[in-house]
Amino acid sequence: MSVNHELSATLGRLTERELEAVLQRLTAEEIEAGIAMGVWSEPKLALVKRYLDQMKLDQPGVVQAQKVGRSAMGLAWAAANMAKGANTTALVALIIAAGAMLAAVLSTVIAVVALRH
Repeated sequence: MSVNHELSATLGRLTERELEAVLQRLTAEEIEAGIAMGVWSEPKLALVKRYLDQMKLDQPGVVQAQKVGRSAMGLAWAAANMAKGANTTALVALIIAAGAMLAAVLSTVIAVVALRH
């Protein structure tokens, strides 16, 4: 039996807690190398990949980018709400202008009718 298979068999018997304790002692590069060598098999491989993904997400640059993204999303929602308010205001102004235009047309019609009689 090769060293890789022996290691894989040993790691396959670990509980999730024991596996996490092993992973905490490894760097992301070491975990990726283990994945590439086939050290972990299913279902442990899925747990290892999830752990690696979370490890990468927890890096300072990624965390900062997530905060900036959330902030930008909040600003986008605020802008959308302001635009919605502006649309409402524009609609009210349009209705008032249409009413004024209708009043002007009616007053013209009334004036023309009055001049004919």
